[in-house]
Amino acid sequence: MEPKHICLAINALGDAPTTRVRIKRLLSQLMQFAINNGWRDDDPTTSIKVKRQKSEGIHAWTDQEFDKYLLKWGSGTIQRLAMSLMLYTGQRRSDVVRMGPGDVQNGMIYVR
Repeated sequence: MEPKHICLAINALGDAPTTRVRIKRLLSQLMQFAINNGWRDDDPTTSIKVKRQKSEGIHAWTDQEFDKYLLKWGSGTIQRLAMSLMLYTGQRRSDVVRMGPGDVQNGMIYVR
């Protein structure tokens, strides 16, 4: 693997700056592992620079966007359940994803 191959892999991701940085970091870790195990003599990722893009951050939904979502996904849909769990349980997204019927006892949600 040469630097040009690293560039091809990173550029194949398009305009996903966070993903591009992460892939470069993971490939760098892989190369360090290969060097430590005697499989490679060099790290082709060291000369690669991934330009970070400036961002205004994640757009917060307006009341109109929220109402539009609620109209599209009525009560009883999985999409509405997901939105309600995210908004009203105070849990992190990663915790909500792991929630299931087994976490409901006596009409209450119990999570650790």
